[in-house]
Amino acid sequence: MVIANLRANAELATRIVRTTAERVAALRPSSIAHSALQDGLMTPRDQVPPATRRKLDLFTSRYWGPAEG
Repeated sequence: MVIANLRANAELATRIVRTTAERVAALRPSSIAHSALQDGLMTPRDQVPPATRRKLDLFTSRYWGPAEG
């Protein structure tokens, strides 16, 4: 019973976080700051080690494409 309650709570929390994130994303105003990194990436992507690419993927995939691996 305890495990079932924990699982139900985790599923509910996941749905709440997902719904909240979707609503916040829909309300986000446009800003040039949302693409500021585009001109800040000076190192060519093929010169960045794969491990570093994976670490930075959250921020750079929009400009460099997804990191492999």
